[in-house]
Amino acid sequence: MQQFDDLLHQHLLPQLYRHKALRLAYGEDAPEGYDLHQGVAWYNNQEMPIQLLGTYSTNDQSFCWAWASPNPMPAPLIQSSLQLKEWFSVNGMKHLVDAGGIPKVDPLRLCAVSAGILNESYVIEILRFTNTIHGCILVSHPEPLPRLTPHPLCRMMQYALQQHLHRHLEPTLSFLQQIGFEVIQNGRHWNANRDDGTITITLDEQDYVSQITPLTQDATGNLQ
Repeated sequence: MQQFDDLLHQHLLPQLYRHKALRLAYGEDAPEGYDLHQGVAWYNNQEMPIQLLGTYSTNDQSFCWAWASPNPMPAPLIQSSLQLKEWFSVNGMKHLVDAGGIPKVDPLRLCAVSAGILNESYVIEILRFTNTIHGCILVSHPEPLPRLTPHPLCRMMQYALQQHLHRHLEPTLSFLQQIGFEVIQNGRHWNANRDDGTITITLDEQDYVSQITPLTQDATGNLQ
């Protein structure tokens, strides 16, 4: 089984070195960006497939999540991801973990580094959603990754809701808009629409999110 140090040298450190080289070659103002639900990042005219790994914790358990892929993560990557918090502490970055914030740390940027660069603003949104994320690392993949469809998205979001990690409406809507949904209010509900389906957000009496469910289509194309 691969250890965290193996994956660190295979993935993170080469990406850091390449990121430095790209910045030297193209300058600080080179076009850069990312599209996580399509699983790609780009720097200047170079496009790279990516996948985001991270960890978050409750009082007694830690979990690993994988973004931009509906498939389970291999056990070695899960184990390695769960060691990120300790790695931050050992390498003198414990204050980032304790603060729970994402200050600009260059060139590390809290390990949110792709083969080119990943802007830290998306990580902040994920931080607000899960509340207790510790860190993340980008792992290159040979092929572009599929985006999460409404059903696995709802499972992920509903799980966070059940764990009381997040119940506020505004960051929920912002999160869905960032991954391509159009949100529309419908009384005590909000509908989030995308070309591959619809998600319904139900509010309680205090206007907190109480339920997140996918709407499916019947044989005639009508939403159920």
